[in-house]
Amino acid sequence: MLFHTNTTISLIISSIAAANTTSSIESELLIEEIKRGAPIERVDPKYPIQAARTGQEGWVIVSYVIGKDGKVNSAIVEESSNKSMFNKSTLNAINSWTFEPTTVDGKPIEQCKNSVRIDYTLSNAENGARRKFVSQYKKILTMIDEKSFEDANNAINKLKKRGAWNLYEDAWLSSLEVQYFNKKGDESGEIDALNRLSYGHDNYLDTNTTLNHMIRLFKLNLKNKLYVDAIRLAKVIEKTDAKSVVFPSMIKTVEQIETFIESGGHYSVQGTIKEGVWRYDLARDSFAFDGATDHLRKLDIRCDNKFVSYRVKEQSTWKIPKSYGECALYVYGDENSVVNLIEVKNS
Repeated sequence: MLFHTNTTISLIISSIAAANTTSSIESELLIEEIKRGAPIERVDPKYPIQAARTGQEGWVIVSYVIGKDGKVNSAIVEESSNKSMFNKSTLNAINSWTFEPTTVDGKPIEQCKNSVRIDYTLSNAENGARRKFVSQYKKILTMIDEKSFEDANNAINKLKKRGAWNLYEDAWLSSLEVQYFNKKGDESGEIDALNRLSYGHDNYLDTNTTLNHMIRLFKLNLKNKLYVDAIRLAKVIEKTDAKSVVFPSMIKTVEQIETFIESGGHYSVQGTIKEGVWRYDLARDSFAFDGATDHLRKLDIRCDNKFVSYRVKEQSTWKIPKSYGECALYVYGDENSVVNLIEVKNS
């Protein structure tokens, strides 16, 4: 879980002769002092009764804002294993959390880009995959190999709706979806399934399967110009690839991405609104929308140090101050509608 600790971080300009820097010089060079607020009250979510009765485990990823008063607001579920079971319980708990205010030079500020993963596990849950799950898994795999996509999709949804599986089975169910979307040629669905796998499932899949999924997601991120996601994933691959079989060949590509983000021209990114929102991590500090936007309701910009909401307007360019830090967009609109975003070249 990504919680803040009560530490003081001094952002200073360093020099080569750091060993000879005195405390007085260090004080003169101090830019700002950030003190991150420690948790005051962090209530654990209640395990949903229905999930406990059916023996279902799960997980939820939530992003949230900590206001100047230390209270949590604007919590949103990023991803979850079973929204009907665990989302409400998770949001109810997180919205009650309180923190000491985070301060910059003694003045309280918002902390706008926080995320946490909540795991729901049962002490009496079976380890590994149960016999019934394995049987269904094999049947669906055969359907996928035979390109019986409608039957495979129905069987996957039926397995999901049954609502009783542990985290190990959840990981392999997502892996099964990856294979389904891959064989079907649905890259959007495949990216979604691969992203679900990236949320902490490496302990349940073997290393080769995990690496293969990561490499595939890296390639799809590049193809779809999701450059921030690609760079972040490359760092995870480096840690996972203990024998350095894959990562060395990726280094040049990562360097090319970073160079293009810094000095390349405009480029467009396309996304689809699902469950009311499309999330995107910005690579640059300026962006615009291409084409009609009447199907888009509003836009949230969640950055490290700022959270703002806008109405979406055609032919408008948003310029984000560097002081906001790294930012993610949340575009709200009509279900299954397409978002055409332009990353504007750095001036």
